[in-house]
Amino acid sequence: FICSLLSGSMSERSGSEISDTVLDYGEVKALAVGNPVIKKRFEAANELSRYASLQRKVNEERQAMEAELASIPGKIADCRSKKENAVKDAAFVAENPFEYSKTERKDIREKLFRALTENVLMPKERELLNYRGFSIVLPSNMTKDKPFVWIVKNGRYYVEMGDKETGTLTRIDNRIDGFEQFLTNLEKKINGLLERESGLKAELETPVSYYEEIEYYTELVKYYDKELGVDNQ
Repeated sequence: FICSLLSGSMSERSGSEISDTVLDYGEVKALAVGNPVIKKRFEAANELSRYASLQRKVNEERQAMEAELASIPGKIADCRSKKENAVKDAAFVAENPFEYSKTERKDIREKLFRALTENVLMPKERELLNYRGFSIVLPSNMTKDKPFVWIVKNGRYYVEMGDKETGTLTRIDNRIDGFEQFLTNLEKKINGLLERESGLKAELETPVSYYEEIEYYTELVKYYDKELGVDNQ
């Protein structure tokens, strides 16, 4: 439980599954002394510490959920904007078939691959060429082991490149011809965000609280301290 709590991986929303507290030095001493009030005082203090830890965890989880909930409308708006642009670009592709000869494709492929090898860690992105009505843009700060390009029209789309010249244009063609799947994935993402938003709202409306237990054991510790004549000043 302690490892889970400290690592932030604890999933329990109650203390029912937490094992009994191991006797600490004070309790062992109390048992040795034989004073039952001291033992009860340490037991109450352990319970107070346990519920305080659970409440801190609940508060952290709630803050994380609130932050996630606040970010969802922006993510949904971004997805809908991407969807709107993709619909326009898909219509453009359907209405404007482009034909390139083998020689033209070879020249474009060679120019693209050469530009990619020269573009490693360049500080600014730049437009390289126009292909099938889309701008092929070389990215900024591209690393050698992860070459990619942006294809841009109404929207902006990531296309991963390989480490060989062969297949570079095929990857771009697949991306341009793949708007139907792209739109399907966007719709799934929007629906997933809406479901997550609904789930977070429901969970935040029924919060878990250990404040009653904390208050109870706080007063109990005070009571036993008074019985033992402990000076808390």
